Amino acid sequence: MINDIWLLINQNWLGVFLGIASLCYAIYEAKRKRGPRLCYQYTGDRLIRTDIKLIPDGLEVKFAGEVVNNLSITKIIVWNLGPSPIKRSDIPAEDRIKFRFPKNTKILRAEITRSTRDIIDAKIDYQPGTACRITYDFNFLDSNDGSLITIWHDASVTMAKASGTIIGQTKGPQSFGRYYPSAPLFPALGKRKSLAFSDSIRLNMVRLASNRKAFSWINIFYGVLMLVVFVLFRVDSVRSTLAVVGISTPNFGDLGLVITLLVAPILIIGGSVQLYALRRKFPKSLDPDEVVSEKSETDIVTA
Repeated sequence: MINDIWLLINQNWLGVFLGIASLCYAIYEAKRKRGPRLCYQYTGDRLIRTDIKLIPDGLEVKFAGEVVNNLSITKIIVWNLGPSPIKRSDIPAEDRIKFRFPKNTKILRAEITRSTRDIIDAKIDYQPGTACRITYDFNFLDSNDGSLITIWHDASVTMAKASGTIIGQTKGPQSFGRYYPSAPLFPALGKRKSLAFSDSIRLNMVRLASNRKAFSWINIFYGVLMLVVFVLFRVDSVRSTLAVVGISTPNFGDLGLVITLLVAPILIIGGSVQLYALRRKFPKSLDPDEVVSEKSETDIVTA
């Protein structure tokens, strides 16, 4: 059986595949940026909306004595993804790093919720109740250094656009779009004794369907399964062993070989690329779902 597997592996198509993969990796390494790379992602929610009544009559939300009809929260993760550090002197004073909301937006409050290290001395500057933007400043950012910024504002959108000039980074801060945290694939199994088994399965199926990484893993699984089944069914010792126990194995032929070598790599590579794109790119310490602000006081009160 070992000889059969070795003969199958020692085929020309495998060498061609490895050669193409090595060439792609060499091109990637040659094109990969080596300098500083300030990046950011955001997440957020609409807390109060004028178009949808979410709070009962008689309840008001006020900021500095004024009623707030629209209230949103935006969390921005900003960090240096590049291998080179970013110093304060690398950012011209005339074009600092800014995060801007639509015109006429009022930023009610903003804070640095967490930084990777205190030594980077991250700060923000804004005008509460009037400005639609904040300025982000720091002493330096080594690779994977950054901050989590929390902003309360009255805009109808939660997305903030970044601008600013960084020496060595030609296009300014790079956006990775909205951050979608991935829920556990099967969080309800064995954790909620009050749920019936059928309800637990149904709940997990709903969460599985909404998990952005689940379908990537399914594609990879089916691609690997196709390759494993195809390889085993082409090994003579495996076919003879299955025949002894009465299991007939299909003869794929050349057409099966072509289909398997086309479809299986597409599933595996496609799923892997999607997993790579959906990965958490910023340091884990800046994850908005794991970080709680240490400040207990708030300027937003209910009456």
